[in-house]
Amino acid sequence: MRATSAGGLNGKEKMRLRRTHLASIALLLVFWASACAATNSESGTEKNSERNQSEHLSTIGAKDFDPTNFDHSTTVDNKWFPLEPGDHSVFEGSAIDDGQRISRRVVSTVTDLSKVINGVNSMVVLERDYTEGELVEAELAFFAQDLRQRLAHG
Repeated sequence: MRATSAGGLNGKEKMRLRRTHLASIALLLVFWASACAATNSESGTEKNSERNQSEHLSTIGAKDFDPTNFDHSTTVDNKWFPLEPGDHSVFEGSAIDDGQRISRRVVSTVTDLSKVINGVNSMVVLERDYTEGELVEAELAFFAQDLRQRLAHG
């Protein structure tokens, strides 16, 4: 992004950043909704399926966090969100910007790197966000799985 002479972002760049964040949130909501739809399609196939599904979909809140619950935290084999180094996913879509449809794409790559966060070894995922084919944001996301297969995301 270009900086203005005052060192800040101009109005157009601020709007682009805001749209990028909103589009990323929308893509994550679509992913979450599709995961929830998958859980509904399997209801009744196992004994206590509702309980099992809610356990696998749950994440760890601050009050439940205990680093000793993360014995093999970089093994993320949760059935709803498995992560293996080398895994690659692409979420594509579009958004309306000033009355014009723009293409959006988020590319996630699970790396073979890890980082210790609050005493827990976490997997590193590279996420790249593109608008109209241009990289607008790249970030690292961190995931760890506890002994109950719940995910922590940082």
